[in-house]
Amino acid sequence: MTVKEFWHLKYGTVVSDETIIPSCCGNSVWGWRGKVVKREVIDECAGFVITKSKSYDIKTGRKLLEITFECDNGEYRYCNTSQDLSNLKIVQTR
Repeated sequence: MTVKEFWHLKYGTVVSDETIIPSCCGNSVWGWRGKVVKREVIDECAGFVITKSKSYDIKTGRKLLEITFECDNGEYRYCNTSQDLSNLKIVQTR
């Protein structure tokens, strides 16, 4: 999935992240499948400054989209646009 496709994911869309791992006994598939339950645009932080009384975020000015996926077993997975999204695939649209 490209970053542009990731930005256009809507609530309720089912996405899978499956990676094929080759081994001597055959190929095994590892991954998860989840439904989009939350979308949040966040500021990318480059670092933090901590003083005695306050803490400050050093922001880069770049916006990231973080999406929360709810899996079938009740777990939550989080992905954002700064990660490698090449294994994500749309399984079912809403």
